[in-house]
Amino acid sequence: MKNIGLLDLIIIVIYLAGIVGAGVWVGLRKRKGSEAGSYFLAGNTLNSPCVRSSE
Repeated sequence: MKNIGLLDLIIIVIYLAGIVGAGVWVGLRKRKGSEAGSYFLAGNTLNSPCVRSSE
């Protein structure tokens, strides 16, 4: 089995740091409708025929 090269290791670490950083950034970002209730209620923007048809 071959050893992983230094350049490959650096690329993997940068990639993983970027993925974790993007996840943290999106998770901590405050935005309108970020509550679970707004997600399930569509921000109270659906009219009643749409809501009744989804039951």
